[in-house]
Amino acid sequence: MSVTARPAGVSTVVGRGAGGRPTAGILIAEGWQMNLKIIDFLRRPVCWFFRNRQTGRVTIAQLPNVPLGIFLGTVLLRWVVPIGTWMYTAIQWIAVVALGWWALDEVLRGVNPWRRTLGLGICVLVVTEATALAH
Repeated sequence: MSVTARPAGVSTVVGRGAGGRPTAGILIAEGWQMNLKIIDFLRRPVCWFFRNRQTGRVTIAQLPNVPLGIFLGTVLLRWVVPIGTWMYTAIQWIAVVALGWWALDEVLRGVNPWRRTLGLGICVLVVTEATALAH
């Protein structure tokens, strides 16, 4: 392996990758080192927000569970049931209840702050939708 001379103002930054293994050296202009510190400063809160507290992995979405499955089923049913019928209204109420169930479950048992925040936002949406359906 041959080594080439580095231009002035360029340095090698070596970090640690997954499992603590050293990453390959990267040539970075010295002015960019401050940007790397900013990126690291932003990376920590983002990782905290999306990190699963049980597994340590980043969790943004998961496979649908029972209440979300019911909600998705109502979405499909609303495509085939005529609007304005009692059955359509019943499907809408089932959708609101199922989505509310899912949202409350996320607020109470979400695996990270992202999931809890998502659940809280959907709770607001569910209350708005239920209020509109009640009138």
